[in-house]
Amino acid sequence: IELAIEKYKEIFDKKPKGIWLSEQCICSKTADLLSKCGISWSVVDEGILSKSIKKEFMRDFEGNLENPYELMTNYVTKTKHPLNLVFADSFFANLLNFGYGNYDSQIAANDLYEKIKTIQFKLQNSPKENHILTIALDGENCWETYQNDGGEFLNALYGLINDDDSLETVLVGDFIKERRL
Repeated sequence: IELAIEKYKEIFDKKPKGIWLSEQCICSKTADLLSKCGISWSVVDEGILSKSIKKEFMRDFEGNLENPYELMTNYVTKTKHPLNLVFADSFFANLLNFGYGNYDSQIAANDLYEKIKTIQFKLQNSPKENHILTIALDGENCWETYQNDGGEFLNALYGLINDDDSLETVLVGDFIKERRL
């Protein structure tokens, strides 16, 4: 962890606020070590959350979560040094890595946007006001299968999100800081 932090500082001239551990190797001891080293958050896969809370995330035939609340919530470890955890929706990562690359960029962006809006609709009656959908790609190098290396898709997707006042793109650290989680 210390070597990773030092390498990050060497490259970016600042300390990282969060870390996404390789192969999702997280446990309470690791979470405590991350926090003790000054890391405030980490991204973890939904499968780990599912096993931790003993709940399977059910999806409909289009891949939409039946109840997205638990996956769109920030968690804090109950370790000596607390660490914020956000859980990546693996369905979205798989869509980006393996599904959308050969689609027309606008069609793929519209599809992903509609899936995000479906989640938002299902969260309307949630006890929390703010939720975080974490889409994390782990180096599958998917962009080589997209038109213009993903540029057209990303521009279309971010354009849709930018034009929607009810959605906001945020950095994980900013979400945690703003929501005092």
